[in-house]
This record gives sequence, C-alpha cells and structure tokens, in this order.
Amino acid sequence: MYLRIVAKAFIHRLSRTFIALLSIATGSATLCALLLLAYTVPGQLANQLRSYGANVVMTPTGSNLIRADLMPKIDRALHQTQTKLLGRAGYRYASVLYGQQSVQVLGTNMADSQKVRSYWKIEGKLPAEDEILVGSNAAEKYRLALKSRMTLTSPKDENFSKNFGVSGILRTGGAEDDLIVMDQDVLAKFLQEPPSANVVEFSIPGSSEDLKKATTALSQVDPDNASAQEVRRISKSEDNLTSILRSLIWLVSSIISVLTLIGVSTTLVTMVNERAKEIGLKKALGAMPKQILVEFIGESILTGLVGGIIGSAAGIWIAKFVTHQAFAMDIDASKAGWPLTIIFAVLITVVGMMIPARRIVKIQPAYVLGGE
Repeated sequence: MYLRIVAKAFIHRLSRTFIALLSIATGSATLCALLLLAYTVPGQLANQLRSYGANVVMTPTGSNLIRADLMPKIDRALHQTQTKLLGRAGYRYASVLYGQQSVQVLGTNMADSQKVRSYWKIEGKLPAEDEILVGSNAAEKYRLALKSRMTLTSPKDENFSKNFGVSGILRTGGAEDDLIVMDQDVLAKFLQEPPSANVVEFSIPGSSEDLKKATTALSQVDPDNASAQEVRRISKSEDNLTSILRSLIWLVSSIISVLTLIGVSTTLVTMVNERAKEIGLKKALGAMPKQILVEFIGESILTGLVGGIIGSAAGIWIAKFVTHQAFAMDIDASKAGWPLTIIFAVLITVVGMMIPARRIVKIQPAYVLGGE
C-alpha cells in the first residue's frame, strides 16, 4: 500500500518534479563523470608515463657486471614482494671493431627492451639474430641505411667477424642514436664472455612505497655485486600527477555536491510548500506527522533513484567522451562511479526534502484549511 501511494504521488506530480529531476540528473551526471575520471585517468596516465623509461634501475658495484644467471633470482625477489612488473631489460655497453674503427654497441633482448624503452622509434623492423639496429647519428656517420651490410669484428679476436644486415634505424633523441644495437647473446659471443649487463632497467607500476619495497628486494639479490635505485624523476612525476589530478577531481566533486544540494533543496522547498493544503487535509483526517514524513521520504527516494539513474547514464557517456577526446583513452564503466552516484542522488534528495518537510508537517490544519 505504501509503495502504491508513493508511486502514484510521484507519477501524479511528475510535471512538477521535472525541475527537481533535472537538477538531480545534472548534478549526478557531472559527479559520475568526475568519479569515473578520478578512478581511471590518473592510473592510465601513470601507465603512459611508463613509456618514458624505467623507474627502477639495477647497477653493478665497481667494475663488476650483472650476470644473466641472476635474472631468475631477480624475478623471484620481485614475485615474493608481490611487485607487478611491466617490463625488465638488461643492457650491455661495449666496443667492437668496424674496419679499423672502434664503434659503440649496445646488447639487449629486443623484446624486453621494447617493454621498458617503448619510446624507441624504429624505422624498419626489429633485428633478427644476424641483423642490427643502427642509431640515426651512427647511420649518418657510417653512411648506413636500411638493408645495408655492416661487418663487425670482435675486439678480442680479429679472426672473429660477422656480417650483419641493417634491419632498422633507431631514433630516440638520446645516447642510443650514436650506438649500434644488437642481440645481447650475439654481443656476448663477440666479447667472448657469458651474457651480462652493465645495467638492468625495470618498469614497475605503483606508489613510492611499492617502488621502495621493490628496490630493497632487488638490492638483496646480490648485495656484494649489485644494488638497485629508484629513478626519482620518473616516480615523483607519477606521484605528483596522480595526486594533483585526484585532489582536483575530488575538490570539484565536493563543490558540485554542495551546489546540487542547494539547487535541489530550493526546488523541493517550493514543491513542499505548494502541498500545504494537502498536508493540512491529511492531518485533519487523522494522519500523523510521522506518517506524512515517511511518505515524503519515499517520494524523495524514488525521485533520487530516477534522477540518479538518468544522471549516471549521462555521466558515463560524458566520461567516455572526455577521455576519448582529451586523453585518447577508454574508461572502465564497471568502476564504482555509477553506484556511488545513485546513492549520492538519493541522499541529496532525501536531505533536500527533509529540510522543508520537517517544517511543513508541523503545520496546523485549521490555519491551512482556513486560508491563513
């Protein structure tokens, strides 16, 4: 019976509650969009910052090298600390001979390096075992182009030479533009030593605390020969960016919540005052103030639900549009934004209704029905 009364009252006054519904839906749409942006954008922007390079590096102490057989231990150490790893790559810098000239080469696993140094721009394709990448400056210096051939000789054995094809020209805007890049195992054969690295770079998502845990774990893998450090300029930028974005979004959300409450309350005050005669008649017929108040609460909950659902649908569309146009990314609409928005809409409507309703239920029937 109660639900029928509330539903009929809502439907009967739908034209009068339209402004209230519009206010609730507008506030809910904005809030839902901001919540989805707060949940999605900072994290995705932080992931995009990963493309600027590693945020943790591991280097050898003294003149030592990081042996390739340490890599499984490194992976286990990160796994034990429950560290999520986006990428890990080792880099070996050395010199080989090109004719009578000494050229700087970089040995790495190409697939791994693409995960850590995704900013590398390659004109051509990744090299196979008998191919190399040539930095743009090195290509100009040695007059090399795609599909050129380059014979390199081991610095330790002049009889050990290999002819490589140039599979791609590397452009990074950094030191790699001056290097020849080849597979780390091929370079190890040239140097006649086991595979090793001068530095191992890691791309690890997470907060500063997560990076500190990972750094500590990595430093304990081989404390006598290697240590790990956090790249502060990268990790600090991530923390600052996500913190500023979230703070700004929550501040705007708070302001919108207050403005929505004020707007809805003003509209509901007018609606409740228009029903003074109806309330006076109900009280004259024996209705208790508590019963009338419960009816108002039911109507406000229904109004908030309808406005919140409409606003949430609009907010999801707005958030998708903004993220696609401004950030070129997609959002996950399954996040908690829309349920929180509906709850917010109901609470705002109930609070806004209670302010005038508590006053109007105290009205004396004789004054209202008498025209005073």
